Amino acid sequence: LAYNLKNVFFTEQSKTEAEKRGVDVKRLMSRHVSSVVQLDQEFVSVFNGYDGVQDYYRDLSLAAEGKWREVSIPMLAVASRDDPITHCDALRAEEFSAGNSNLMFLVTESGGHVGW
Repeated sequence: LAYNLKNVFFTEQSKTEAEKRGVDVKRLMSRHVSSVVQLDQEFVSVFNGYDGVQDYYRDLSLAAEGKWREVSIPMLAVASRDDPITHCDALRAEEFSAGNSNLMFLVTESGGHVGW
C-alpha cells in the first residue's frame, strides 16, 4: 500500500513542495519507508508541521483527549467493515453516540478505506 501511495501521489511538484517543508524526500521514496505509519511519520507529520507522528495521530483522533464530548453540531462518521486500515470497532461508535447525541455513525459492510 505504501509503495503504491508513494508512486501515485508523489509527483515532481509534490516532492518539491515537500522538500520546502522539510521532508527528506530521498528517504521517503526509499525502501526504508514501506508502511502507512512510516509515510505518516516521514511525510504527513513533517509536511504539516506536527512534532511527530503521535502528535499528528492525536490531533486527528476524535477519541484523543475526549474531543468527542465537545462535538456541538451533528457529525456523521462513515466507515466500512472491510476497511483495511481502520477497523470499524476502533470508532467506538456505540460509546460515543450514547454519550453525545451529535455523533452519528454509519457502518457499511463494504466500502474499503474511503472507497464508496
